[in-house]
Amino acid sequence: MEQSSLDLRILSEEEEAMAAFKGISSAIKPKGKVLAFDIGGASTELIYGLDGKIQSIKSLPFGAVSLNSQFRNRDPYTNCAFNELEQYLEKSVKLQPGKDFQLTGTGGSISTMAAVSQGTKSFDAISLNGTILSRGEIFRQVLMYRSLSVPQICEIQGMDPARADLMLPASLLVAQLIHKAKAEKTDRKHSRSAARHHLWHASTESALELSDTA
Repeated sequence: MEQSSLDLRILSEEEEAMAAFKGISSAIKPKGKVLAFDIGGASTELIYGLDGKIQSIKSLPFGAVSLNSQFRNRDPYTNCAFNELEQYLEKSVKLQPGKDFQLTGTGGSISTMAAVSQGTKSFDAISLNGTILSRGEIFRQVLMYRSLSVPQICEIQGMDPARADLMLPASLLVAQLIHKAKAEKTDRKHSRSAARHHLWHASTESALELSDTA
């Protein structure tokens, strides 16, 4: 930037994934097998780790913004558009074989889902600490966003209006990841030591954590 004399460089997908995983590891210190995911606007990064070290990285060619642009033809979503989105994610979200993954995710959509689950009047990462998001709550939100227009979604308590149009594809993507990883619950845990926006940690045998970042 000219005014600040700073040199800016866009991170590659691999660099972004490594930064997200580093933040997750510093905030939550997951042990064993980890599946971290970063839901972005045009891509979703899947990061497989073991005992704090990255084993492999895979990039899915879609994110909340691109999915919304591709499948939303009316507001609210038509049944046909929703079914096409659901079928696309069912076909396109493929995880490595395995079990007992700890699920970890980054992205504002997950934090917004936590805020909505509690009905917070304004977004506050600390107040969301310890929030439990069950599979049922995630699917409740999917169905809620499916039936409402964007202006109506904006009025939901806890909603970030800037993300209102993205919440259906984002929440459906989260639901698909949980389904394929066989996780049952999510819970949000606050931390200021991570490297990105919000981090979500999960055990396929127990609960998932969300962690706020610095």
